[in-house]
Amino acid sequence: MGYQKRADFNKRRLLKCLEKDGKWSKIIEYCNQNALECKSRRKLEDGLDVHLRSDSVHIYYKGGRILEIKADVLNIDPSYFYKRKEYDGIPRTHLELLRDKKWDELKQRNANYKDWTPEKAESVFEYLKNKRNELFGLGLNPSNKELRNAYIKSAMQPENYFRKAMTVMDDWSDALKEVTTHQERLLQQKISVVNKDIKESDFLVIDIEFSVSSARDCPFRSEDKKYQTHPRFDIIAVQPKKNFRLAVIELKRGLGAVGITDDDTFDEETKSGVKDHVCKFDATVGNEKGYKCFVSEMQGVLNMKAHLGILPHELSKIKIPLEKPEFYLAYAGESMPRFKTACKRADLKCICIKDEEYPLLKNNED
Repeated sequence: MGYQKRADFNKRRLLKCLEKDGKWSKIIEYCNQNALECKSRRKLEDGLDVHLRSDSVHIYYKGGRILEIKADVLNIDPSYFYKRKEYDGIPRTHLELLRDKKWDELKQRNANYKDWTPEKAESVFEYLKNKRNELFGLGLNPSNKELRNAYIKSAMQPENYFRKAMTVMDDWSDALKEVTTHQERLLQQKISVVNKDIKESDFLVIDIEFSVSSARDCPFRSEDKKYQTHPRFDIIAVQPKKNFRLAVIELKRGLGAVGITDDDTFDEETKSGVKDHVCKFDATVGNEKGYKCFVSEMQGVLNMKAHLGILPHELSKIKIPLEKPEFYLAYAGESMPRFKTACKRADLKCICIKDEEYPLLKNNED
């Protein structure tokens, strides 16, 4: 299959399902209202965050995907129901390898689970699927008709679905609260929920977790094989004070994965460090060959989000200039002066996040 743009719904049945009076429209309306209420109460961590993909809509909560919407299907990943402590402390990924009899990969991870068989592992994943079905009010092995009816019922009463699903996601998120990458995801979602108002923020978030496709016809795919394995960018935004020029933002919380040296410079070797992300940007969405196509795609995302009310309707009038996107580093955590110094020495634009509970993005160039 060739490259598919994000939010390119105009020729897809999904759009009619999402628009007013469509079968999924109440879900979108509920999420939009939820985000506004959470913002007004300054409880951003409880916000539902809606983003558009190539053939689906992803709704995020507490750093995970609480719902995926397609033209005919609603879904939540059964893995969110997995509680490691209930299965001898075995990571879910290890249990998947055991189920699939990938002994060499388990050996590489020094994983030896004598009391577990592939059949026992498979039964766990069947149990997780059943828990997912229960969330939609379904029993074992539901028919296609039962599935369709359950999805429609969930869509007509989204508050009931999200109330139950949030309990599942809360447990999942709490189990990861000490994990740095998860803390970063929680902050990323707060940033996405709160930065939607021209009067408040210097950056309006239009997308998160943008993964560059490996499809050969992707116009901003890197020609360097080193950067062809789905480079991912944390936040895509437009800048109202810069004529809505596009910004690609890499979020860092703490110095752990930054790659900063003792003399406050960024090293070249750290995997997923600052220099690594800069190179990926220059090789893909920031390259001279493809950046205009990337800007055009993000214009489509902005228009569709405004059309569906995910972003303010007035933003549909905005035209993103066909200029090369600007690359920014957004930083939260201790040692901010060191990070700012390293950015200055590397001639990189830096956004300092001082309030993680209400993380408005401000351009520190001013």
